[in-house]
Amino acid sequence: KEEHYSAEAQFQLGEMYYAGQGVKRSSAKTVKWYQRAAALGHVHAQYSLGFLFEFGAQDFKPNLGAAAKFYYLAAGQGYGTAINALSRVSKRRNIGNRIILSLTRNWKG
Repeated sequence: KEEHYSAEAQFQLGEMYYAGQGVKRSSAKTVKWYQRAAALGHVHAQYSLGFLFEFGAQDFKPNLGAAAKFYYLAAGQGYGTAINALSRVSKRRNIGNRIILSLTRNWKG
């Protein structure tokens, strides 16, 4: 449970830096805290990193490869929004359905 709370707290710090809630907005600090939470398996942090890497933010440039990676992690936990986002990024990167097929095989067990 301690890891869960720690991941959630780190995700919330990322949210604060993303929105500028009580702190100065900072893409670098947003990514830092999201990455820490994502490393602990926090699905919303994984999805949020995918989103930031897909669209970019402030001084943060898009990176579709990184977006696909983080959407893949969140999708692997069954997060439906990430599954749709992964499909969208996969099409934009011209990598087709390889990632989607891989996830489908893993979910079927």
